[in-house]
Amino acid sequence: MAAITIVVFSLKGGSGKTVTALSLYSAFVQKGVSKVALLDMDKQQSLLNLNTNFPELNLKVYEASKAREAIKDNTLLIVDTPPYYDANTIEILKASNIIVLTCKPYIVDALRLKDAIQVIQQNKLESKTRILITQLMTGSKYGNDVKGIISGYGIEVLNTSLNHRISYAKSVAKNIYKLGDKKAVTEVENLSNEIYTIITLPK
Repeated sequence: MAAITIVVFSLKGGSGKTVTALSLYSAFVQKGVSKVALLDMDKQQSLLNLNTNFPELNLKVYEASKAREAIKDNTLLIVDTPPYYDANTIEILKASNIIVLTCKPYIVDALRLKDAIQVIQQNKLESKTRILITQLMTGSKYGNDVKGIISGYGIEVLNTSLNHRISYAKSVAKNIYKLGDKKAVTEVENLSNEIYTIITLPK
């Protein structure tokens, strides 16, 4: 049985793709979902390098060349894509159960999101795409100008956002659940729960 696949996607570097993928991985492992894995499709191999340099993260990561194996051998696969797209990226987007578009809450980022939205629209993937706001300043809301740009894309925005917290930066070296930041854990839990309601995981 093929894995349920969550693809974290953006064509802008620094939008929080890798941290989002790591956070979702940790959350679903914490929930006890069996056979959770990560697929690193970025040529920079950020996840693979993290797993090598910080083995205590205990990540199950596949390189891009083993995508078919990763889909075949796992229950849930979380994909970190590169900040560009090619035939392999399009293939994994089409095969996904949900696409999570990461976007920081600033005008320039909201405008740059258009490029990723066009890829989604060209491949008719709008119905399974959601926008995730990342690096939102704690206690703040993103402005009406940003909301207006994003709403104009016609893609649903997730209710959960990942705030700007130092714990997310630290989570690339230490599991988010072991950092003692209850607010960050709550956000990650809320995000995984929201996605859980959208996808259907095997019991």
